[in-house]
Amino acid sequence: MHQPLTSRRSFATALLYLAAPLGIMASIAWSCLKALLWPLSSKSKSTKGIFFKVTQLKNLPLDGLPKRFEIRSDRRDAWNLYTNQAVGSVWISRKGSTEVSAWSTSCPHAGCMVQLASNHNHFQCPCHNSRFEINGKRMGPQNPSPRDMDRLEVEIREEEEVWVRFERFKSGISQKQLVSQS
Repeated sequence: MHQPLTSRRSFATALLYLAAPLGIMASIAWSCLKALLWPLSSKSKSTKGIFFKVTQLKNLPLDGLPKRFEIRSDRRDAWNLYTNQAVGSVWISRKGSTEVSAWSTSCPHAGCMVQLASNHNHFQCPCHNSRFEINGKRMGPQNPSPRDMDRLEVEIREEEEVWVRFERFKSGISQKQLVSQS
């Protein structure tokens, strides 16, 4: 003997009773997942190419002797905000009343931090002995650095504030090329 077949209407009703709660649960799970992962997908502000107020003219000696200054900014990772953090540093020198130059402290050879030599007459990199004149030019034919120190743009604002466009450049290549944002 045959059992009665389930009607199409009762099958559709049963399917609706099953699909509705699953759809609601999937919608809630999707919303929670989006809220949890939002910080990872949101765009963070980049410090690339932004001018930073670094110092005042009165803090720079007139004789051209470079001084190192930290670049400080707020940093944000996926979930946290870190205020007033060191994001890099620059060498700045001044000749005369307003002739100011700035260079990255990162060596163009391998990215190590370039230091001012103890006799203050040149820069040198402690990693592979790259050497640079006080004006940032490479010294000597055996210099492992593929290019001069990376010069940065400087602006004098309000007649006394020194602002520097802080940028990072790729190391190990002969052409000055910005590090791309990832």
